[in-house]
Amino acid sequence: MMFHWQWQRKEKSVTFVIYRWIYFAFYAFSTAISIINSLKNDSFQFSFIYLSRWNLYMTMIMSLVSACLATSFYRGNIKAQKMDSSMKFYWFMYNNVSTFACFITAFYWAFVYDGKPINLSTILTHMTNSIGPFFDLMIVNHPPHMFQCIYPMMCGSFYLIFTFIYQILGGLNENGENFIYSALDWNKNLKKSLIISAKAFLFIGIIHVILSLLQHLRIFLFKISR
Repeated sequence: MMFHWQWQRKEKSVTFVIYRWIYFAFYAFSTAISIINSLKNDSFQFSFIYLSRWNLYMTMIMSLVSACLATSFYRGNIKAQKMDSSMKFYWFMYNNVSTFACFITAFYWAFVYDGKPINLSTILTHMTNSIGPFFDLMIVNHPPHMFQCIYPMMCGSFYLIFTFIYQILGGLNENGENFIYSALDWNKNLKKSLIISAKAFLFIGIIHVILSLLQHLRIFLFKISR
């Protein structure tokens, strides 16, 4: 499931292990750039309130776990047929990361981007953040995960509750405003925030279904190419 390319013929592949570590290195680099940029802008204390940062950190952790699992499988320390706790953790994280990455990219460029000059941190956090998981989804032998939409929806609920509590307690964003995102200003426009939240949930579900259909397409292409 998580140890093979879709078109892999042999049981084990050192190329796949190398790919997994390169994948982790890229997101470790993206995270480092994001942290360095926030330190330069004296906004590191706000790094953990934004969904894009949460997803970036989750992607880095997930990619590290996947690299370790791929290495262990290649060395014969674990079996693909047996789902242990580390594999279940990876699967949970993967389902969240792939869906939220695409959601964040679409949401940021459609509603949040304010026309400011684009720097490397912005590209890594709001553009390549979704390219990586999408590419991974189309080449790795992951099974379709349509019914696991419960995972991103559950985590989305947790984040929405966080944005509400954070604002009610007087939390500020990096611009000194009493909200995380202006579209979710719970104090000034509760109705608008609820409507946007409902639309976001629907959009997350749609993205998850589309990604699952793409996985079915990948498997179909594999079958007809054999």
